[in-house]
Amino acid sequence: MIFFSMLGKFGALFASIPFTIFAAVYCVLFGLVAAVGLSFLQFTNMNSMRNLFIVGVSIFLGLSVPEYFFRYSMAAQRGPAHTKAGWFNDYINTIF
Repeated sequence: MIFFSMLGKFGALFASIPFTIFAAVYCVLFGLVAAVGLSFLQFTNMNSMRNLFIVGVSIFLGLSVPEYFFRYSMAAQRGPAHTKAGWFNDYINTIF
């Protein structure tokens, strides 16, 4: 899409797509990518504790870390770092 947006006619075509259609296509493609990713688990040995640990930690961190930072920054009205050095807060909050 980025390549086609550099060309005028293709950029106009992409700009004319309504947001609701773009969001619907995004949801369908996200579901498709997630399903294909989960289908790769059928080729792993899920009786192995190592594989179970890797899958479990990946799912846990993928769901909990973004939610934690979203809730924490909304409640504090600023980022997750709170130190007395303002420049350090700005640096860490930019990363998170």
